[in-house]
Amino acid sequence: MNQQFHGREDAPARLRGAWVGAVALGLILAIAVFFRLQITNGWTLLFGDRTDGSIEVTILEHWHNVFTGHAKWSMLFYFYPHPYTLGYNDGYFLYGLIHTVFRVLGLNIFLAAEMVNVTVKAMGFIGFYAFMRSALPTPRMLAVLGALLFSISNNTFSQAHHVQLFSVAFVPVMAVLLFRAWNAGMRDALRNCAGWCVAAAVFYAAWVITAFYTAWFFALFTCFALLIHALSGPRSLARAVIAGRRMAGPAAVGAVVLLAGLVPFALVYLPKAAETGMHSFSQAMTFSPSVLDTFNVGTHNLLFGRVNEWINAALRPGVPPDGERSSGLPPLLILAFLAATAWLCFAPAARPHRLARTLALAALATWLLSLHYGGFTPWRWVYTYVPGAAAVRVIARYQIFLMAPVVVVVVFWMATARLSRPLLACLALGLVAGEINLGHPVGLSPDTELARLAAIPPPPPSCRAFATAGVRPGPLAASPEVDAVYSHNVDAMLIAEYLRMPTINGMASFVPRDWNFARSSDPDYAARVDAYVKHHRIEGLCVLDLTSLAWHPPAAGSVP
Repeated sequence: MNQQFHGREDAPARLRGAWVGAVALGLILAIAVFFRLQITNGWTLLFGDRTDGSIEVTILEHWHNVFTGHAKWSMLFYFYPHPYTLGYNDGYFLYGLIHTVFRVLGLNIFLAAEMVNVTVKAMGFIGFYAFMRSALPTPRMLAVLGALLFSISNNTFSQAHHVQLFSVAFVPVMAVLLFRAWNAGMRDALRNCAGWCVAAAVFYAAWVITAFYTAWFFALFTCFALLIHALSGPRSLARAVIAGRRMAGPAAVGAVVLLAGLVPFALVYLPKAAETGMHSFSQAMTFSPSVLDTFNVGTHNLLFGRVNEWINAALRPGVPPDGERSSGLPPLLILAFLAATAWLCFAPAARPHRLARTLALAALATWLLSLHYGGFTPWRWVYTYVPGAAAVRVIARYQIFLMAPVVVVVVFWMATARLSRPLLACLALGLVAGEINLGHPVGLSPDTELARLAAIPPPPPSCRAFATAGVRPGPLAASPEVDAVYSHNVDAMLIAEYLRMPTINGMASFVPRDWNFARSSDPDYAARVDAYVKHHRIEGLCVLDLTSLAWHPPAAGSVP
């Protein structure tokens, strides 16, 4: 009898253990699929290349230097002697925190940086699963499916040379924090509500100084979602007013914490925004997606790559087949999203359905807002009237953000629309296959870069800062035009963080107004360096020859 009793008691525990194992297997599968190239090459080639990939590693190593007491948080070792140089690029703060943990554990700077990407992807998977299970009660297997689709997304993989975009993984994490705050407030658990509001405020402030694009997209989407929810009917507006009254105190506490948390961001980025003027609308329009780009999945997509290639060749032969605008969603996912949105518009008025409908309509409205139609785009209104929009150059990246709400809506529909099991199975397989990208976005060789860093001799004792000269031997980092701007500057900034010695060189999304260090092989490069040194009254400037890796101390005079 006791054995029988204990058997019944242990059954729920065993069932919970089985589901934990299923979620863990889903996470392992997501990581294995997304990082399959690194796993099969033994982590000898990593996401990115010697341009954007090395820039990201440089900024992550900056945070390692900060957390180990060797650098000021707002100033990197490049663009010397300009202040607040973190403000010229994404800050990578949360990435840097994770990177530092792996560095302390003994990983080299490149492998630690790739482990950041693995960790961020894992955060996204777990956050997505948690959101589906808590905010939109969804069967576990479908919640795992949604987390898998979100984590292996085709458009994130195709843009993997911009690893800051992996921060879309923070979207479901932030959504869980906000839902927890709202849920606690509606239960009048105001202390818990305040705690979740503070957690959300701290996380968002850290997210903003990590990757501005995705954090700004989240804020834009949330504002639209709140507006759509409030205007969806008198009852919704009444509920919003009641919720606002209940949670006014905790929300105020969260707002104060958020404002305080945004001070470092404002301190660093606002002066640089004023200095650089951010991006013009014409620049943004260059990367504005068209209607065809909504399903532009690039040429390497497993299911739709060939079709996409044919469409581009037939309808717009001048558009690059792969690039920033190939951030669309697979056609099957779009069709499922449209079907789910239409179904939700006539679905019961239960709370989960209202939330899913709000997310669907907000995704659809903002998606249409981001597109251009001939020479017209509603994004001009966003650019003109929404703070921070001028910092967004690649509008097409919004489609990467949209993977989160779109997959949420589709999975919720699959869970509640009473589709037949064979149809569910076929749809699930098609959705997963539609996210598989067969591209090869790995090109950063840690062995090569570490060997080159190790070959640099110690700088002369008289050196207080350095410039680079010459070019790295071997293959180019990119096209000749890009290489002439990036290669020696990116080498300089990585070396600077490695040696913890300032350099006047560097490269970022924005550069100082008096930066003029492209084309180091041109005859006037030395004169440009000398003019900069005299203007800023820099003393003790050495020169590192990137061809020979030899130092030229200050006494040697000018750039060779």
